[in-house]
Amino acid sequence: MAVREMSIRGSTSSALRDGRPNDYPLWHGDPVDALTLFGLFAVAAMLACYMLEDRSPWFVLAFAGACGLGSVYGFLQGAWPFGIIEAIWSLVAVHRWWLAKSVSRSLNVSHSSSCGAHGSGVAPWSS
Repeated sequence: MAVREMSIRGSTSSALRDGRPNDYPLWHGDPVDALTLFGLFAVAAMLACYMLEDRSPWFVLAFAGACGLGSVYGFLQGAWPFGIIEAIWSLVAVHRWWLAKSVSRSLNVSHSSSCGAHGSGVAPWSS
């Protein structure tokens, strides 16, 4: 019985007993490394910017930057397919920003010129 207790208390058998690997940092109280924190920041920034995209085209550009950070994280972590996909998403988001910026600018120009056309500041469709 003493031999069995020693083997259960050993690192390998305790990992098997718990079903958790011994080298996983969050389960054993070890500090999280900088790369993991970088990845967490990149994904959190992507989520926040994606949620705010409708407020301004600048959030679309920020989403593109966050996707770029996610791509860097993917390559640094060794998950190159993730890095490639995030780089593609970053390029798509930059294109979406360019289109949104152009549409926003043209709406501002047409709105200001059409409201001033009547001289009263009233929108043309209300007359």
